[in-house]
Amino acid sequence: MTARSAVVAALLLTLVAGCGVPAEDEARPLPASGTVPGTGPVVEVSPSPAGSVAQPFYFVRRGRLVPVVRWIGPATPLDALTRTLLAGPTSSEAAADLTSALTGTATVRGVRRSGAIALVDLGDDPPATGRTDEILAFGQIVCTLTARTDVSGVAFVRGDQPLEVPRPDGSLSAQPMAALTYADLLAPA
Repeated sequence: MTARSAVVAALLLTLVAGCGVPAEDEARPLPASGTVPGTGPVVEVSPSPAGSVAQPFYFVRRGRLVPVVRWIGPATPLDALTRTLLAGPTSSEAAADLTSALTGTATVRGVRRSGAIALVDLGDDPPATGRTDEILAFGQIVCTLTARTDVSGVAFVRGDQPLEVPRPDGSLSAQPMAALTYADLLAPA
């Protein structure tokens, strides 16, 4: 065995031995609560329907953004994704204390693309005020849409005019935002 082969073999043994998953004598069942331990606050455990992809939708619990995974078709348009988010949490999600800050804060007229940026048209609502629930509402939209691999940022418009919306620090921005913008509002995993 060459020195290089010995190094590769030792590295592979180290990786396999140190994978961090302890052996158990028997399988442990998942909790009946519908969550998977260690994956964050709320994650749906239902099996994926054939041809579906996991999509995090962000809702609110105790002033924090919480991801909930739902299964959607891989070609689901951004408009349909946004309508699903606007419909709010399901009854089981609401029973898990999830709510939506979107109710009554913004009317989404539509969503279209400009490259990898989702442009969310807010219609004729009053201007952004920077209230906490309004910040959470924008965070829900941004985090949900940018969870898709084909969306790198979200900008808000009214018609064709850029719209300034609140960031977590209360400042207003018309620039496209990513989930990282709202990272301080995410519930701890």
